[in-house]
Amino acid sequence: MGLFSWFKRKPEPDLKALSYCVPEAIYCAWLWGVRTGDPVRVAVSKVREGTDHVQAQTQIDGSWRFLTPKWDYEIGRIKVVPWQSHFPAVQPYRYLTLREWIDEQIQYVG
Repeated sequence: MGLFSWFKRKPEPDLKALSYCVPEAIYCAWLWGVRTGDPVRVAVSKVREGTDHVQAQTQIDGSWRFLTPKWDYEIGRIKVVPWQSHFPAVQPYRYLTLREWIDEQIQYVG
């Protein structure tokens, strides 16, 4: 392996620093809303008994689309992109504004 090919390698994922859906939903909705001015909300789905999943959504051309964070190797940082549901077999049962979601989550962190 040459020196320059080493610089083009993708970094190994750090499994100790994985995120979870709550901060990801807040990040995606906040960043998308600020950058684009498009409406955003948080969709809550029950993935199994006692476990919910949340994912940000934005309205594009009149329909709500899920958002997700993706690592962009070209720019070297995370970007937010329209995506699919992380759990496509499950429909959301509740939608909240970003403010409602943040206010609700503050209860858990004091």
